[in-house]
Order: sequence, then C-alpha cells, then structure tokens
Amino acid sequence: MYRRLAVPTGLTFLLLSLLVGCASVNAPSERSELPAITAKIQVSGQARELPSKAGDQRIKYKRRATVVAQLGQGFGFSYRPRLAEGEISQQTTLPVTITVTHPPLTLADGRETRVTQWDSEMELDKINHGVWMFESERMLVPGSWYLSVDYNGQSLAKRHYVVDIVPTAPQKLTSVCSADESRYLSGLARDHNACCNNNDAHACFNFAWRGVERSGDTLGAALYYGRGCELGDPSACRFAGRLAKDHQQKQRWYSLGCELNDADSCQKLMD
Repeated sequence: MYRRLAVPTGLTFLLLSLLVGCASVNAPSERSELPAITAKIQVSGQARELPSKAGDQRIKYKRRATVVAQLGQGFGFSYRPRLAEGEISQQTTLPVTITVTHPPLTLADGRETRVTQWDSEMELDKINHGVWMFESERMLVPGSWYLSVDYNGQSLAKRHYVVDIVPTAPQKLTSVCSADESRYLSGLARDHNACCNNNDAHACFNFAWRGVERSGDTLGAALYYGRGCELGDPSACRFAGRLAKDHQQKQRWYSLGCELNDADSCQKLMD
C-alpha cells in the first residue's frame, strides 16, 4: 500500500505501508478494544523507493547511522506487527499514527514545527514500512530526527536518525591538514579534527579513505594516509604505499607499515 498523505501542517509526506518483522509490546487499556500487538524492526536506515511491477511498492534501505538529506530519498524502517501471545482478533488491519520529531522546519506559511504526525494503517503479519521522504527544500534540515509508529497511544516501533546535508564538493588538497571541514559530512569533519589537532592516526586513515579518496582526490588522500602512517596506523602506511608515485616512496611507506606489523606491507616489500 502506498499513500501520499495531505497533512494539516502544510508539509507533504510519503508513508509507505506495504507488506516486512517483533519487540516492543503494547498492552491495551481496559477501555480499549484494540488487541495487544508486538513488533520488531527489521531493516532501518536511508530509504528510497524502487520501481516495481503490478502496483507493488518496494523500499530499499541502506543501513547507516547517519542519513543524507536528499530530495527524493528519506529514512525509515520496515517492521512486522503480530498479535501478542494469547490475543485473538478478527482484525487484519489496525490504525497507527506516524510521529516524526525533528529540528525546526519552516512551513510554507512561515510557521515552524518540530513534530509532525499523520494517521495510517498497518497490516498484521505482513511487512509494513514507516518512511519519511524529503520532498521539498524546506525539509533538508540536519540534526536529530525520530520516527515512531504509534499504536493505541504507545510507541510500537521507533528509531533515531542523524540527518546530515549534502556538502559541496571538496577542493583538491595540496597539503595535509588544509581541508575545509565544512565541505565534508559531520563524521568526516570530526575525523579531520581528530587527525590534525589530536594526532589521532586512525582518524587520519578514516578521513583519507572515507572522505578524500572517495571524492577522487588521490593526491590529497596520500597526504592524509602519510600522516596517519607517521602517527602509527599500519593500514595508513599500506594505503600510502599504494598511492605513492615512485618506487622509493612506496618502499618508505611499506617499510613503516612492516615495522608496525602490517603483513601486507611486509609482503609488498618482497614483491
């Protein structure tokens, strides 16, 4: 089931209620006619909709603690609700409320909101999805976000997401510790700070591998691998050797890596 909901707040949301897994028990009150339900989150992370056949909607998740705010993508989780032990019910579809708690979002009329809710349904013993999609520029706000599927007044399934914005493309680096941290995701910016200000060797390696080299700047990556190697990270030595431009440089980095008991660096010295 795929729905595009009109929410009173003025924001447009994408809720995908399909067919996916059991953990937090929701006990009904004495006045409630709703059965007690258990649910377990199956997959959680960055989410995007996939093309589908025969009207089925499919969601692909990328498991990650930090999600990137991009138009047309979002975050959320899949879950399968079941009747709690001992419960009997003829109902196969039950009402839920999706609650998203987020940093201040500016609505079209200029007002700000921190909590957005909309009503939906879940199908018992089938895979359901609770997903938030970024559908306008106003939604692209970094910070802590929470998405909760609420049933019978309690949270049935909930996840916390750290949302980051897409940075501008980093410039090519010509010297170590010269990177503009604002051009990298927050986690990489922390690695850069730890590498250059705290002499954290592994942070240098992470920044080079996950940030600089992946951006296509092999020269800049080599500089940070080299710093990591000199600070004592054996993997940084091996990667610095891989990117070195001449044989003498390669031997230097592999020698340092071998001294740090990196077997692959030792093997490279013998090749």
